[in-house]
Amino acid sequence: MQIKQITWNLNDTNNDTTELRHCSNCGKTVPFTDTMIRRHNANGKNIYRFAIYKCEKNHTWNKKLEIYRTYTGHARVVEERNSQPTKISKILIEQLV
Repeated sequence: MQIKQITWNLNDTNNDTTELRHCSNCGKTVPFTDTMIRRHNANGKNIYRFAIYKCEKNHTWNKKLEIYRTYTGHARVVEERNSQPTKISKILIEQLV
């Protein structure tokens, strides 16, 4: 039996987060809107978490949210077996409740 874990992030789309910043491509101060896309970047010691913002002309700005420290005691990842992926045609919400 294979256990699958599904994680959903529900966001209120009516709550737009905008920040006024200088856009170097536009050459003026414009509102940047949060795209709700998050990006992680890592070097040898730190992991950075960014929120991606876009201006009206689709220029991006990465707002630094958090900085995490890496550690050496990582758990080993178990190799997955080569199996055929299963196709889920539909999920009934009543079964999940």
